[in-house]
Amino acid sequence: MKENLIDILIYLFEHYLTDQVDGVIQLNNQQLTGELLEVGFERKEIDQAFVWLDELIVGFDKSLKSYQPVSSYRVFSQEEKLQIPVDVQSLILRLEQAGILDLATRELVIDRLMALEFDVVDMDDAKWVIMMVLCNQTDSPQELEWAETLVSENVLHTH
Repeated sequence: MKENLIDILIYLFEHYLTDQVDGVIQLNNQQLTGELLEVGFERKEIDQAFVWLDELIVGFDKSLKSYQPVSSYRVFSQEEKLQIPVDVQSLILRLEQAGILDLATRELVIDRLMALEFDVVDMDDAKWVIMMVLCNQTDSPQELEWAETLVSENVLHTH
């Protein structure tokens, strides 16, 4: 069941988010639900995907207001360490050091990974989540291009 949540998010991203201005899906949830049911997803998982996307948008708005540019070192909590493996943690921290993620987007990526409620998030799913978070940053075309490259090179054919 949990795997289907990321599958729904990827489906929505591939079919709608990449074609929309500012990442906004123009269809309403009822239309999208009908389409997702038609392609074989279950109602409960569809509802979870909409909640996940809503929290991504709300979380992005909140994170922009709550983080000020400062130097810091991120320590993952015990719960985060269990769900987000070391290779994914390293990717997140490398992206922050490279300037791809700032403090706000880093925290949003971690929040959205934890919201998947997977036992362990794999690298491919983490890359998709990173891309979805970065795509909500419409003011940085370089980051969007980088995120698309990250996913298209290694992940697209795994789901």
